[in-house]
Amino acid sequence: MVREFPSADRKSKTDEILEYFVSRSNEEVSIDEIASELEMNQKIVGSIASRLAARGMITRRSRGVYVHKEEEVNVATIKEILNHLEKTIRRAFGRQIEEKMDIPSVRDRESLAGLEDAYKRMTKVIGSRGALDLMRAVARKVATPSEFNFILVKMGLHK
Repeated sequence: MVREFPSADRKSKTDEILEYFVSRSNEEVSIDEIASELEMNQKIVGSIASRLAARGMITRRSRGVYVHKEEEVNVATIKEILNHLEKTIRRAFGRQIEEKMDIPSVRDRESLAGLEDAYKRMTKVIGSRGALDLMRAVARKVATPSEFNFILVKMGLHK
């Protein structure tokens, strides 16, 4: 008997629900609505929404109703993420790999375009999975949960 494992590219239910909230930022959304649209069990959606609220990624408005407040990422956070990426790459891979990625020369260090450029450079050297893992780890340390989520969704990395 051959056992199939879920694909690493497949989104978790938590990711699907969080993406739904982000796509409807600043709108109150009910558990019933999410369960219906995503074809998921209401209890599972409610449990996941409760955990997301406890982590500060969404806000509970009333029983079974939540909202995601979209938060722009400030310039200081983007610069901090890029600086932290440079240090992490140097520590983890050494100067030779750091020079190949050339993160210090990222042009637009004050917007998501700068992070996207850094991600593309990392992908060329350590592959998309390694770059994704590194970007997630660094952004999670530096940004607030809402900023972290905003960055990943806007860059198309939230899977």
